[in-house]
Amino acid sequence: MSKNAIVIGASSGIGFALTQVLLERSFAVGACSRHLEPLQILQERFSQDRCVLRLMDVTELDEASRTLEALIRQLGDVHLIILNAGVGHLNPNLDWKLEEEIIRTNVLGFTALACVATKYFEQKGEGRLVGISSIGALRGNRHATSYAAFKAYISNYLEGLHQRFVHAQLPIVATDVQPGFVDTPMSQQLPGRFWVASPQRAAEQILDAAEKRRRQVYITHRWGSVAWLYRRILGRYTYGCDTGSYAMPASGQYLRIATNRRRF
Repeated sequence: MSKNAIVIGASSGIGFALTQVLLERSFAVGACSRHLEPLQILQERFSQDRCVLRLMDVTELDEASRTLEALIRQLGDVHLIILNAGVGHLNPNLDWKLEEEIIRTNVLGFTALACVATKYFEQKGEGRLVGISSIGALRGNRHATSYAAFKAYISNYLEGLHQRFVHAQLPIVATDVQPGFVDTPMSQQLPGRFWVASPQRAAEQILDAAEKRRRQVYITHRWGSVAWLYRRILGRYTYGCDTGSYAMPASGQYLRIATNRRRF
């Protein structure tokens, strides 16, 4: 019997690649998105029975939750749920409409669906929940304040869920995925990208981590070293610096490391 998975936010970028790789690995996949046209290619290739498409707008919290619950019932036995839906904006002028969209999609929408997935896996007694955060979760970002903040929210929420599962002695894993730069439409607006992974490579590493029941994974793996360096050394230099060289990205914006002076 094939395994079943659900991908929320499946129509482009990492979500589309995750759906494709899961299908190639013989999963049946419920793919949810506001835009289903790109996913019809996969449905034609792998059949409607193995690639089940559902229209979902995660900002419609109650309707999105009901859609996920119905999809779980339809698939029957879901092993893996991936929460990937999200939007991101550079918003240095703090336009409230942009901030509101980010919060409603990436915080409220994520949380509503994480609650549905958690209750399902707890009732089932096992499962794997994956949330797509970012290396940008490590620090705030003056150019994209809400984006960095919601990524930190996702990472901490997943850690809390993992603690919940461990405390209940349930074989459920909540995996916090923190990618660096991935070649997606969202990241193409960002200047100076490096170590850019293809969505296919990112998807393969994410699914390998889920299969190994990893609590946290950096995509690609080299970003783990950057995260360690950032936490231990570089983070202290990021406040109010206006001289020096560009060094380390957070959410696509380079952080300036002071070479002449530090101001906190």
